[in-house]
Amino acid sequence: MTEARSFDIDLVAFVRDASAEPPWSTELAEQTRDLVTWEHVTRDAQPHLFEAPRFAPDPDGTIWAPMSEQRARALGDRIATASSAWRIKSSARADDSSPLHAAMGLSAAALVERDGIALVDARTQVGFDADDWCERVAVLTEEGAVTLCDFVRVEHVPDGDGTLSVRTRGMPLFGQRDLTISHLDEKYKDFATWLFLEAFGSYAALRRPLLSGQNFGYTRADPSSKLFFSEAEDGLLRVTDCHPVEKRAVPSLRRCLVNLFPSFLVQRHELLTPPPADLDLELDLDEDDEDDDEDETKVTSLADYAALTRGLHGDDPEAAMQTWGVSWGTLAAVTYEWTAALAEEGARDTLEAAVFDDPSGLSA
Repeated sequence: MTEARSFDIDLVAFVRDASAEPPWSTELAEQTRDLVTWEHVTRDAQPHLFEAPRFAPDPDGTIWAPMSEQRARALGDRIATASSAWRIKSSARADDSSPLHAAMGLSAAALVERDGIALVDARTQVGFDADDWCERVAVLTEEGAVTLCDFVRVEHVPDGDGTLSVRTRGMPLFGQRDLTISHLDEKYKDFATWLFLEAFGSYAALRRPLLSGQNFGYTRADPSSKLFFSEAEDGLLRVTDCHPVEKRAVPSLRRCLVNLFPSFLVQRHELLTPPPADLDLELDLDEDDEDDDEDETKVTSLADYAALTRGLHGDDPEAAMQTWGVSWGTLAAVTYEWTAALAEEGARDTLEAAVFDDPSGLSA
């Protein structure tokens, strides 16, 4: 039986039409009444709601580039022209995503029917222009999915000792608790963002609540590949490598980095530099196959792999891929191949060095 999740949704749809008449049909209102509440608000009555958002989704749709301040300012200028808005909230418990569907559907109706300007998530202060928001709602309606990284922010706060405290804001929109990691090495900043939004975020899409006492990792008995969820301050869930019963630390964070690195690497660079539209991911890596000559990888040793990795983390990943004869298709295969081989040999520490440390001293 699927366990119910607690939602915390607060969406503000800014409109030019000041009519206080509900902009959606009576039928839609009745369908969503048990899931959401709504109210018509005015600038005079609640001026604090009419402030410019502080964040906006990256226009390229990635999770790696900084959020566009220019776009946030533009949305703020539009909101400054609005005299009223529709505020849609939910604190419902449900075993599916119906509160999110209801809130997004009503907010889109308000924008369409009342000459909408913008929408702001009041919990995260992420803003969307009206057309962008309605497109996202259409995808949710047609495909039943939303892009987590467009709604959830990941914040990095320096601890002052070369480490970071990392946390999410916005997971309650999906009926999940916000997550945090403490004292994370600064060089893992990008990975932590990916881990929160892609790895843990998949639980939101799968409708599985994240709960204190659960673990995240592989199913084998070795605890070194596991991370644990525990209670943290402010109602957050802490991601930790401390075993909840034995109270001992396991080297799980770095091991988890290594285990998940292939997905991280490929997805990170595909998002940074989109692959060609005609990419064929079903490539045969057999070196004897003449049809695959142009995609044949030159990565034949650990030293090669380390050099490729260093190049991919540089300013010109495309040049690194060209140097080593790695296409977007073979990049995934090569990375998985080396990860699997080294993991099988028990050489995870060596792989960690190749992936995250200076690989110049590694030998073949």
